Amino acid sequence: MIKLFVADDEEIIRAGIRNCIEKQAEAYTICGEAADGEMALPLIQELKPDILIADVRMPFMDGLDLSALVKRAMPWVHIVIVSGHDEFEYAQKAVSLGVDAYILKPVNSAKLLEVLDDVAERIEKEKKNYLEIEESLKRDELETTILREHFLGELVLGALNLNEALQLAERHKVSLLSKKYMVCQAVLPDFVAGEELARIRLLVNRVLGDRTDSIWFLHGSEQLVFIVKGECETAVREAAYETSQILSHELKRYLSMDVSVGIGSIVDRVGELPKSYADARSVFGSGLIFRGNKIIGFDDLKHDRISRKPAISFNVPLAEQLRHAAPKDLPKILDNYFKEVSDESIDSHLLRYYLLTDLIITVSRLTKEKGDLQRSLSENPQQVFHLASSFEEGRSFALELLTEMASQRSTGSDVPYGQEIRNAREYIDTHYSDPEISLHTVAKQVGFSPSHFSAIFSQETGETFIEYLTKRRIEAAKTLLYDKNNRLHDIALAIGYNDPHYFSYVFKRNTGVSPKEYRNASC
Repeated sequence: MIKLFVADDEEIIRAGIRNCIEKQAEAYTICGEAADGEMALPLIQELKPDILIADVRMPFMDGLDLSALVKRAMPWVHIVIVSGHDEFEYAQKAVSLGVDAYILKPVNSAKLLEVLDDVAERIEKEKKNYLEIEESLKRDELETTILREHFLGELVLGALNLNEALQLAERHKVSLLSKKYMVCQAVLPDFVAGEELARIRLLVNRVLGDRTDSIWFLHGSEQLVFIVKGECETAVREAAYETSQILSHELKRYLSMDVSVGIGSIVDRVGELPKSYADARSVFGSGLIFRGNKIIGFDDLKHDRISRKPAISFNVPLAEQLRHAAPKDLPKILDNYFKEVSDESIDSHLLRYYLLTDLIITVSRLTKEKGDLQRSLSENPQQVFHLASSFEEGRSFALELLTEMASQRSTGSDVPYGQEIRNAREYIDTHYSDPEISLHTVAKQVGFSPSHFSAIFSQETGETFIEYLTKRRIEAAKTLLYDKNNRLHDIALAIGYNDPHYFSYVFKRNTGVSPKEYRNASC
């Protein structure tokens, strides 16, 4: 399904587009909307739509300025400009920005759907054909690319002095000088080679080729490395997280690749790039493979504030499996742990007893202090022996024990970003009714840059900032709908939506029924 975002300061226009799209719900969905470009930008960065529909003239930031920023940060987004001004200069600038279509108000539903269908077809063709290996990539071009990658690899490994680095940078047309640097390393899946590597090169060049703050290269067949540079630490750090999110999104979208990115430390000189690179690599120094698309900063790791949740491997000790396990991993771990003792023989009974005892000791060590359950059982071996008499009873107890451990870990002070995430949630819970609340405002409240906070929040909670905010608003709306004296317009305003029609659209998209249908079914 194609995701759309609508940015227009006229509510009647947004409503018209929304009504038009609802009739094509199988093909399109509106993932968000905003009344001006300034409010739209952080939402677009969070929601990552396929198509942006933007009005030319909006307060604070017009549609063309918004389009330019979106194209820079999210080059995959296709843009349709809507304008009430049939003026050549607007159309000319829109074309120069690479927008897909330019249509005039009033927006005709048939024309809008025609344009969207055309753009959607373009997106599908792009997905199929964009990464096709072109025969025009001649041997000398490939040789130039490989030599450039070799130079940059030597640079981050510290094999070049400053003069050699600057000379080679000039030869390979690499703009190297800056005030601040940060090296990031994306770990590619195993066995990437040949055409797959060529496709990665094509994709990354499309995403980062026009950015002046990033220098990227493939380092062997296992790493995608990019050097982020800028004038100050804040700009470099934000660009590093933003670039990491873009690459993660695009590699998943086009190549179905899950990659994790290690972000190194900030350094001041070209000669210190090896340190930043080493710091980025140290994120993965445990040898553990991080699950899914993770973005991990060295500064977070250095302060023991990062959640390292590796894909579960059953070839490592039980303690290591449990140390990094998510709650959903626990049944799989137990199935593997007890796989040889599932029958009811006396030998299996004895082995289950030893396994349960070892599990209790392991959990106690991991939680540092024994909870009441572990303490009572470790002091009463007869009770453990009785639990081990039945496979189902023993496994059920083991799952309860591990669930308790996971619960203690998630609420403990040593949880990575635990306090920051709690502060963010508390702030959202208190301010969800404010229509101005955004990723940026919450990130500032807890002391992170927007891109850094976005990565942390989604990785630690399993849902994006927007998903959590919307869920909180919908929960509040459900409570208010029980009172028939509350008008839908007032409920929308009470939970942070200035537009009651958009509130109804969001409510139905998230619950499957309209607010009126929910009220009638509940009262």
